[in-house]
Amino acid sequence: MKNLLLIIVFITSLLFSGCTMKQDNLEVNYNAVKNYRLPVEVTDNETLVYVIRDKAFTGSAWSVWIGLNDKIIASLDAGEYTYFKVKDGINTINTVLMKHGRNYFALDKKRDKPVFIKCNIATGKFEEIASDLGMTYISKYKEVKLLPKPKPNDGYDNGNINLAMYSNLNMMIENNESIKPDQNHGVLTFIRSSDRFKVLNYSIWDDNGIVCNLDTDSFCKIRVPKGKHFYYVFSERSYVLEVDVESNENYNVKLDIGMGWAAAYTKLTPLNENTKLYRNITEVIGRDLVSSREITKTKVINFKQLRLREPIDDGVKFRISKGLKMINKTKQAVLSGTKETKKFVE
Repeated sequence: MKNLLLIIVFITSLLFSGCTMKQDNLEVNYNAVKNYRLPVEVTDNETLVYVIRDKAFTGSAWSVWIGLNDKIIASLDAGEYTYFKVKDGINTINTVLMKHGRNYFALDKKRDKPVFIKCNIATGKFEEIASDLGMTYISKYKEVKLLPKPKPNDGYDNGNINLAMYSNLNMMIENNESIKPDQNHGVLTFIRSSDRFKVLNYSIWDDNGIVCNLDTDSFCKIRVPKGKHFYYVFSERSYVLEVDVESNENYNVKLDIGMGWAAAYTKLTPLNENTKLYRNITEVIGRDLVSSREITKTKVINFKQLRLREPIDDGVKFRISKGLKMINKTKQAVLSGTKETKKFVE
């Protein structure tokens, strides 16, 4: 029980203290750049990658695992770095904290020069930095060797089901298209309003793939054929929303994120005229506005309408194919009656 409480306190501190963190913002040291040498030989089908953990105060007392695809290859404390080579192809680099994946970075194409990525545990983001700045960091930070024997990466599957957690996939773009129901279709609007978990992002799925990734203060609209549809979100557990779509109807759903026992949890909350949530965001739902907003007692928040970027690149397609295995497994549990769904009820 004591360990569980420590986990909760730590994760809560990450989520709520990120805005007050102190980072080690170095300036380029040209002597370090001049003196840099490749630490290993790199072949024509390999890319050399440096992962640098920032000296941010928040979370600095905790070590984090570094994952490459489905293996854990290193452990980093604040102010440390490691390096490794990756083969040309689709590669995922991530951090793992207490078996939960956090920062994610896609490296799907060979690079001719070393790649330097800096992770900050409080923001949940990997940032690719310029080579000269990366060389400066590794001249100041402590090098850590890779693990003698890799371990299973507990955060790999989470990255395949929550592509919104990647820092550099850029899957969503703004969209001002008016999307309305018709005699054969209904329209679903997925909304994420302001919340205290801004650093956490999750993907919404249907049976065929990702519907959207939502930042705070954003929404997306999809037109779907009438009939029964299932929508999924995954965090520390899966959550399934069942919607019986009728023609010429609008359905409004809010992506809710809260704090669970050992990680954030997500759910899809139906909105209707009898809910407080509906009344709070009436300017977003029920209308097709190019510039939508939420009006509260204290502030006005502009909402962005988003849609998936097309065409979808090969790296994203590959990860979606991995995630669909989890979707199919969850769908079978629903159909067999071993997994409950939340039904959309007007």
